[in-house]
Order: sequence, then structure tokens, then C-alpha cells
Amino acid sequence: MKISMVIFFNSFLIFFLSTYLSVANEKIKKDLSSFQWQKRILIFNTANNQKGLRERNKKIEAWIKINWCQIEERNLIIVNFDEGLNSIYELPLSENKKQGVWLIGYDGLIKDYSENLDLLERVMRIIDEMPMRLNEIENKISTCKKVEGFE
Repeated sequence: MKISMVIFFNSFLIFFLSTYLSVANEKIKKDLSSFQWQKRILIFNTANNQKGLRERNKKIEAWIKINWCQIEERNLIIVNFDEGLNSIYELPLSENKKQGVWLIGYDGLIKDYSENLDLLERVMRIIDEMPMRLNEIENKISTCKKVEGFE
């Protein structure tokens, strides 16, 4: 009887601690809204079972490498999620189940979305048409080279 109580207590303790730690771990993650009015965000959410995942990741990496100057100049951060998971950030619930690419503006609102990488072809143009970006362009001279093929 005493051994079964010890086993029960230990099992309960392990369950409680594992539940507490998993909940605590989720709460530690940063909310993307912390970037509101500071950064524009490009979110990638990829499904593991997606066909051509390796090729898609290579295209994303190539786009980032080619457009690094423009990305920095437009105050854009890139956050990648794998099936809604990221070790640092929490994906907003509205995007959690979807796969694709989102452009989030300074105001925290979704400016554009695509299920595939089509958004990469127009993201710089979309940002450059935003009122706050027009003000940034007016007040700063670009040091970036124009990139052909990708924006």
C-alpha cells in the first residue's frame, strides 16, 4: 500500500511538472506584436509534409541573400515557422493552421498573403507603396543596388 502511494505521488508529480513546464515554455515565447510600430514582418509557415520543402527553403534562402540590403532598408524581419512552431516566437492564432507567407505592416495588420512563394515577387513593391515607407524613402537615400529577377 505504501509503495503504491509513493508510485502514485511520483507519477502525479511528474505529470504536474511536465504540464507546468510545457505551459511555462509556451509563455516564454515572444509575441510578434512586440514588433508593432518598430518592424515589418515577413512570416513563413511551412508544413513538413509539403512537397518540395527542400527546394522551397532554397528559394527562400536565395531570395534573402539576394535582397538582404533591401530587407534591411525596409526594416523587415523574417520569421520562419515549421508547422506553426518556432523556438522564439509564437505564431498568431489566425495563421497557425495555414501554410504560406504573410507580410505584416508596422501596424500589425496583414498586408498580403500567399500560400506559396508568390508574395516574394511583390513584397518590396507592396512595402514601397505603404505611406510610412514613402516617408522613409523621402527622408533617406537608398544604398542598395537594384536586383533583377527578384525584387
